[in-house]
Amino acid sequence: RGLEFYGDTAIRGGEIMEEIGEKFGYGRLLLFLELLDLLASSHQFRPLTSVDYVPNVDEHGTNIVHVVMGYILSNLSNTHMSEAAKLAGMSSSTFSRFFKKNSGQNFIDFVHKVRISQACNLLANSSESITEICFACGYNNISNFNRHFLKSKHVIPSVYRRMSLDRFEGETVRYLKGGLEPRADRPTPKGQRI
Repeated sequence: RGLEFYGDTAIRGGEIMEEIGEKFGYGRLLLFLELLDLLASSHQFRPLTSVDYVPNVDEHGTNIVHVVMGYILSNLSNTHMSEAAKLAGMSSSTFSRFFKKNSGQNFIDFVHKVRISQACNLLANSSESITEICFACGYNNISNFNRHFLKSKHVIPSVYRRMSLDRFEGETVRYLKGGLEPRADRPTPKGQRI
């Protein structure tokens, strides 16, 4: 239904959200948790809709979006709007409008976001080269990959990987000092598993 917060809660919530935008890593996470705690404990809110409100959900459209999302995720390195349109039973132009209306973004931008998200995961959690990751995520050349990655993450892939490793090394040091549980799903900086 959605909630609108007001008063001191809205003011402090806005301040925390601004602080979140300035922080990185665990500092950002801690501020987000502080925001959730503030909102959960507040009584200064009102619902945005009535109890009887039922959204008008187009079940057929939702099913098509799910099929297309599955296609994108299964064919990340070889995704084409024309194929997605065929799956949806639409022409490319009709599908383009449909996808924008139902997902809030155009098909190409969405595919790039999914590809960059997959690249971030691989950069942080694998030892594959950046070129291998580029091709695994559906980019045909490294310069195009670098351009899209920079536009989305504001750093190039090699810097993102380094930042990810630096963050992981910090976790490892804190673990060794007794501050964190081991994370068996992440390689150590030398490629060994904890």
